[in-house]
Amino acid sequence: MVCLEFHSHWVTSKGENKETLRILFDVLTAEAHVSIGADKHLTTVLYTTTPPARLAGVWDLFPGAEVRLLGRKIQLRQCSSATSRWVDYWGKKLTEIIFKLEQAIKESDPIAAKSLDEGSSTRGGSPTASSTSRKNCHGTNLWHMLTRLHRLHLLLARTEPQLASTLRVPPEMIEIENLAKAMQEEDGEG
Repeated sequence: MVCLEFHSHWVTSKGENKETLRILFDVLTAEAHVSIGADKHLTTVLYTTTPPARLAGVWDLFPGAEVRLLGRKIQLRQCSSATSRWVDYWGKKLTEIIFKLEQAIKESDPIAAKSLDEGSSTRGGSPTASSTSRKNCHGTNLWHMLTRLHRLHLLLARTEPQLASTLRVPPEMIEIENLAKAMQEEDGEG
């Protein structure tokens, strides 16, 4: 089982106690194994909080992300060092591709280059983690980076399809998605 580990808390429904949460998110099954305090353990799913709400996937989770857990909105406050390395690794990979896409668009289509967001990855000719990876005060939002990468890829493909075909989502990320979907479909049949 490959898991991302997060820690958070919530206040009990009576507002009396703050309970700690430990969330182990299984990358392949998208199940969240949750420990509430020392005695309660359950398995559930997480949902995104931005409309339209959907099941949270591995690319939605990072320190600082808001998710719905058992009907409550919580913020993933901290993560394990292994999870931090996972998020940083994919954030750096996506940052490099986004930077290359932006540069290629600037060179091949000056008109389209003007439509690039203010959140461009270029400042002084080099990518900056905070702008490209959409870091908040806690972590890198990989879902937003993937969305930006797809948009830039489509923009470049209009003028430079051959170059665009080399600047895509890393195949390993697609493989992780495909494995997760296959596991979830398998679980649904059983």
